[in-house]
Amino acid sequence: SVMRLSNGEDAPVSVERVGTIGLDPMLAVVQYAITQGLPHDRVENLVGLSLENLLQKNTLPAAVGPDLLAQILEGGFGQAPAIEIAQNAPFSFFGGLERAVLLAPTGREALQSLSANFAVFHDRLVPAFEETKSYTHFSFRYIGDERDNGGCNEVVLSVLVRLMRSVFGQFGQPHEVQLRYDRNGIRSAYEDFFQSAIKFHSQDKSFGVVFKKDDMNWR
Repeated sequence: SVMRLSNGEDAPVSVERVGTIGLDPMLAVVQYAITQGLPHDRVENLVGLSLENLLQKNTLPAAVGPDLLAQILEGGFGQAPAIEIAQNAPFSFFGGLERAVLLAPTGREALQSLSANFAVFHDRLVPAFEETKSYTHFSFRYIGDERDNGGCNEVVLSVLVRLMRSVFGQFGQPHEVQLRYDRNGIRSAYEDFFQSAIKFHSQDKSFGVVFKKDDMNWR
């Protein structure tokens, strides 16, 4: 099974089973939970594996991330967990999709590749790509129970913004970021990270990022 990249190359698909996600995004949440003081035994109970055995896996149930993040939020660990996880997550977080972005000639083609292949990363996230006269919009919505109040989806969006900035420089800087939930008390952490307008309570229950259309023509 392969994923088609924007340049016509094929990349292997590593995550195919319903309700699973690759190891790298899960490790980002697990490592954050541990560094913030969540007890090891609680982490292992939520993951369903010892931390040693965790590294032997290629995929994990997708629900593990939201379960862990819900525990982090409920226990008051960290200040702005989604942002803090995203700041330290490797770009391999996206698995084969990282390569799709790296090889894309323009930001537009990077987002189109993401939209076409997003199920490779997480099969419960439904992407959308659209353009207006002035803006390019990439978004996704989650099918299922957001037990972490959208925290893991915010991590995904935040790592994506970091990746776009890293690959496309100033052209990868968002014009607007759209989040489903307001973050009263820690909104400044989101503003500092995104450095763009932030729209909370998006109407269609999705998470998204908006770029200036002209910026998507360049690399």
